[in-house]
Amino acid sequence: VDQIPNLVKTVDCLLKKDGGVMLLIVRWRKPDLERAFFRDTRQQCHMEWELLPDETLPCRLNWTQVGDPTCSLSNAYFG
Repeated sequence: VDQIPNLVKTVDCLLKKDGGVMLLIVRWRKPDLERAFFRDTRQQCHMEWELLPDETLPCRLNWTQVGDPTCSLSNAYFG
């Protein structure tokens, strides 16, 4: 948890330098913690996260859905 703010600052600094795109592959282990990274980069770095347009990927959940116990799609995927 303590590393999330430092990681967000690093991403913000690197992307502000030249702008650009960041490709990130995530293996969800602690969804609440990982959602914090996505939320914080969205708010602080003004990043928009998108899924790759690849229907062959095993999981088509976005960062707000993965591991959210109130999301029926997530519950069905992990059920």
